[in-house]
Amino acid sequence: MPRNPNKSDWSGGLPSCIASFSVIEDPRTGGNKLHHFGEVLFMAVSAMLCGMNGFSDIEDFCDLQIDWLRKWIKMPNGVPRAQTFSNIFAIRNLDLQQSEGWSYDQRIEKSNGRIVTRSVTVNHRLDWMDNGIRGKWRDLRSLIHVETHTTQLDSDEVRREVRYYLSSLDEPASAFQSYIRQHWSIENSCHWVLDTTFREDHNQTYIGHAAKNLGALRRIVLNLLKIDLTDTRSLPKKRRRAMLDLTYRNSLLSLA
Repeated sequence: MPRNPNKSDWSGGLPSCIASFSVIEDPRTGGNKLHHFGEVLFMAVSAMLCGMNGFSDIEDFCDLQIDWLRKWIKMPNGVPRAQTFSNIFAIRNLDLQQSEGWSYDQRIEKSNGRIVTRSVTVNHRLDWMDNGIRGKWRDLRSLIHVETHTTQLDSDEVRREVRYYLSSLDEPASAFQSYIRQHWSIENSCHWVLDTTFREDHNQTYIGHAAKNLGALRRIVLNLLKIDLTDTRSLPKKRRRAMLDLTYRNSLLSLA
């Protein structure tokens, strides 16, 4: 007998505070699902906000915080196992796809024994976006995709990095190429924060797209922690406080 005989919509389950993530489609196929995808995403973000870094940690957090979680999500089949979290986030890349109306700019530089190719693609036409989602970003006019390929000349090793940006500017990709270069030093600093706070470089998750999707979750959580300007404590202390103080956790997640 199928586990979902009533064909329930298991793609839902997002609390209103993070409803903007509803644009991310459920990556799973078939009807044999036990957990709403939106709820899985909410559990993962909440756990990481409170200091959890891997899928086993996320499962432990949800087991211990199940009463708090059920205030905001239904969890009809309880807490997913760590392997379930891993399987869901490994299925495919959850990055948003962009559409028509692009401008493109590519620059190639050779220095310090390496060749760096930086490609910037900008979507200037956003009429395909849902008005409710688009309205969450004031004066949004451009979505920017930045891809960097670095080739080491002594080993032919190639490293690929991808970044995404939102902008109120309506300018060609060549202009964004210059603007973004100025901010890469800040991105390097962000990587240092992610490594020291979330131990990103120590993560041993390699299955499918799980590593990349976990990286996206870390950046979501990092932004949530930085929004709170009233708390001047370090990021690790903020995560620990979110674990122990429900009022503070609810505030960071914009929960009622």
